[in-house]
Amino acid sequence: MDTIQTDSDDFQGMKKYHSKLVIYGKVSGDAHETVETNSNSVSTRPRSRRKTLSAESNVLENVINEKLQNILGQGLNKSSILIKYNKLSKFTIKENTPLKIIMDFIMGFLTYYSVITSLMYLGYEGPSNEQYKFDVFVWILFIIDFFLSFLVEYKDKNKIPVRNFKLIAKNYAMTWMIFDIASLLPLHWAEYPDAEYLLRLFRILKLQRLFRIVSKNKFNNLIQQYFKNEDTKMLRTIKILVSYVWNLIIQILFMLIISFTISCLWSYFAKTIRSKKHERDNFYYHFSLDENTVGEKVIKFWYYIFTTLMTVGYGDFYATNKYEMGFCILLLIIGPSWYAYAMGKSIETIRKLEDMNNVAELKTEVDNFLAVIDYHYKEIPFKLKEKIRKHFEFYFQNDKAGPLAEKYWKYDDKKELETFHNKFLAEMPKVESFKLLDVLFAETFNKFRVFFGRYCEFRFYICLHIQPRRYKSNEIIFDAENYPKEVLFLERGEVCCGRYINDVFHEFYKFKDHCAILADFYVINKVKPSGTYIAGKFASGFSIKGSIVRYVLNMFPVRKRKFMNFSMKKAALVERSIIEGAGVSIEEEKDNNEKQKLVNRKSQSSRNLGGIKKKNKTGKKDTFQEPEFRELNKQIQQLKRTNLYLTQNIIDSFSSLAKSIPKDFAKNTGDDDDENQDTQ
Repeated sequence: MDTIQTDSDDFQGMKKYHSKLVIYGKVSGDAHETVETNSNSVSTRPRSRRKTLSAESNVLENVINEKLQNILGQGLNKSSILIKYNKLSKFTIKENTPLKIIMDFIMGFLTYYSVITSLMYLGYEGPSNEQYKFDVFVWILFIIDFFLSFLVEYKDKNKIPVRNFKLIAKNYAMTWMIFDIASLLPLHWAEYPDAEYLLRLFRILKLQRLFRIVSKNKFNNLIQQYFKNEDTKMLRTIKILVSYVWNLIIQILFMLIISFTISCLWSYFAKTIRSKKHERDNFYYHFSLDENTVGEKVIKFWYYIFTTLMTVGYGDFYATNKYEMGFCILLLIIGPSWYAYAMGKSIETIRKLEDMNNVAELKTEVDNFLAVIDYHYKEIPFKLKEKIRKHFEFYFQNDKAGPLAEKYWKYDDKKELETFHNKFLAEMPKVESFKLLDVLFAETFNKFRVFFGRYCEFRFYICLHIQPRRYKSNEIIFDAENYPKEVLFLERGEVCCGRYINDVFHEFYKFKDHCAILADFYVINKVKPSGTYIAGKFASGFSIKGSIVRYVLNMFPVRKRKFMNFSMKKAALVERSIIEGAGVSIEEEKDNNEKQKLVNRKSQSSRNLGGIKKKNKTGKKDTFQEPEFRELNKQIQQLKRTNLYLTQNIIDSFSSLAKSIPKDFAKNTGDDDDENQDTQ
């Protein structure tokens, strides 16, 4: 055995550059590098000072490949590994060649013909002369197909095409060769026609050959080309419809073939018992079937087997002797169980077809729910019913998560948020499930990449919890007095943020870029928002429950830290806008109040205590008095009249008294005062 000579420098060089490859990573790029290699050293020289990661990684990958070639030689080369697979490959027939596809299509139909005619010959009567000639032609085609099977390539477990004749023959010998040889034996020449027909029934195992050529995927590709490769909702609906209808057709065809096969075998069994056991009473004699034509026999036997498998048993046909009864016991043990399984699959497919337009069915469920509420509690107002119906109608039509949605309200433990509960997602490898979700929610991830991130697994665990939301004009979304319960992602419309001042809403900030995230900071930190969020003309998008956002973010601390930095800056901007706007609005409100007070004072000075006087049609002033001042006004008017009367009496009395006083009364009074002072 030859030994591989290695150089220690090769190991050291490969280790050195492998560490660099781990650091830089492998990124495709179009930058060019100059590479110099030899057995001892390797150097990389960029053409410019600006280095790109893609160029560096490509260079390092080439270096590692060369080192591996030096260490292990050419034994790992893919071409050398596949030499035995491609020996004499020029003479093999590829699977995808048009001639091979046409041949498989023809042989697929002939397989069905061979199985059906063999059952007819076995159960009822042999072929006519014209049918025999055509059967010989079909037999020759099967012989040609048998020899061509040694020339057709196949794919191994790793999906690598194998074109080596020995390997092809070995693979064919281990799969279908024995069954094909048995079905090709012309035993009718040895006067054993029934044995030949029985051996042909091995071809039942190859009935799926036709459906590999005419598959639903190829049919969907034709539909895709018809729609000019446009990815529309109608196209996706048609593809799903084709898939379900195709599965339903396969199930129905499978049930028909199996029931037809059993009916022909039952006829063959009844004839064999009549001829070999010489039973007096048998199925043919009891129901006079010998008098019927072949077509009538086929219908009657098929009908009897169908009713037996369905466990209906109308009683018009039944087993007539112990051998037939024994056969029916086996048939009733195995047949109905299999038939129930096949019927269940068909019913499941039909239900899926009904679910294609499940919006109408879901609307019916909502109506039934409202009807139950009306019956058990009290009748709901009509406007509230319409609001509930519109909410669910929008929800059903815009549910992005769809059948993959996580039903968090059914979870007993929050740790269940760390796993997928959909049957297929749970059984898929994690990498494949992440790729699937990345394709399904690519648009959403791109729109709100600030929240979901670009490469973090956080987005895959949170995306299945989104729920559609729509708000009408001036509808309150988040109130400043309550804690927000969910994070809103705005896709269409606009949302205004502000405060109510004296029962009037003042807008201080507006979200209208159609990719806004609302109330995230308040939900994560469990605090009340600094303002009230109100929908503009309209607003729609989706939301995620706050408890789910908090839990899943805690699973990814790096993602949480990055998003919280953005969230805090945005919340600070909104809060500052609200505070500044609210301060200006309060000052304006104070100024308006002062002006209003001044106006009220001016108007008060011009009105009487009893009210404002206005001129009527006659030109006289009417006093519009308030009810509580009417009595007081009467008293004031009466007091005024009394005071005027008393004042006038006093004036009249003093005027008459003044006339009776002498003119020198004041002078005499002054002299008397002087005398009194001198005496003293």
